[in-house]
Amino acid sequence: YVDWVAADGYNWGTNPIQPDAWKSFSQVFAPTYDAIGAIAPGKPMMLAEVGASESGGSKSAWIADALTTIPTSFPRIRAVVWFNWNDGGWDWSIETSTSAQATFAVGISDPRYVGGGYAALTTTGPIPAP
Repeated sequence: YVDWVAADGYNWGTNPIQPDAWKSFSQVFAPTYDAIGAIAPGKPMMLAEVGASESGGSKSAWIADALTTIPTSFPRIRAVVWFNWNDGGWDWSIETSTSAQATFAVGISDPRYVGGGYAALTTTGPIPAP
């Protein structure tokens, strides 16, 4: 029995590890979202891995777009996991720039994101359970 469906997606931008074109959140996820909706229309969806590069565009603007677009244009998305990895040239983590980090904090302060409970974190260690 399937309770949830999930997808992964990345805006690679022009990251030298796997260069591509800069893509908006909707360009990355709309085709998959629509395909999953056709297969499992009544199931909530989770973005199990999401990331954006700093290369080729504004990661901060991409984050802002994603966090404002999800609730309005992708209503079946009920959970989002940011792929916070930054090693060997991968630049997925939120902390790759102060603007990305600040934009993420502002975006998740929206009460539609778990009441914004994680927006005020000041530690760099494990995130405490709510």
